[in-house]
Amino acid sequence: MICLDTMVVIWGIQETPAQEELEFRKRTQAYLESLSEKKEGVLIPTPVVHEVLVGIPPDQHSDYLAAMEQEFVVGVFDLLAARLAAEIEYGAVKPKSRDDRIRLRLDAQILAIAIVQGASVVISHDQGMASLASGRIRVMELPSVQRQEEMKY
Repeated sequence: MICLDTMVVIWGIQETPAQEELEFRKRTQAYLESLSEKKEGVLIPTPVVHEVLVGIPPDQHSDYLAAMEQEFVVGVFDLLAARLAAEIEYGAVKPKSRDDRIRLRLDAQILAIAIVQGASVVISHDQGMASLASGRIRVMELPSVQRQEEMKY
């Protein structure tokens, strides 16, 4: 099972991405299609769901949640994940700013859910995620997937 971090999910669902994010959207869609073809499970941790929903009007939340539950495994932040997230955060360098502490806490939760749910890798564009994981789980950036273009006769 593959775990997706927030930006990867956002790139996958954004209907009108900013110009600088257009390439990431194409890469994300190709990657998700390749995972679907391989019948590879995709995990979306609940902190990622939260971060995604913040950017969506509340009257559309039900539709997004229904689509996520239909297409992906939604990993919850349960007691096992809470214990592991605390362990991950405890061993991390403590950031000075409040925003960075919040980001660290969310990243620890995402990593813990991925590990508890049995994901093999976390796909993240966050540079600090891999160091925070400290070898507990593999973290890698969104891979480029080559899609075969249909030939037109």
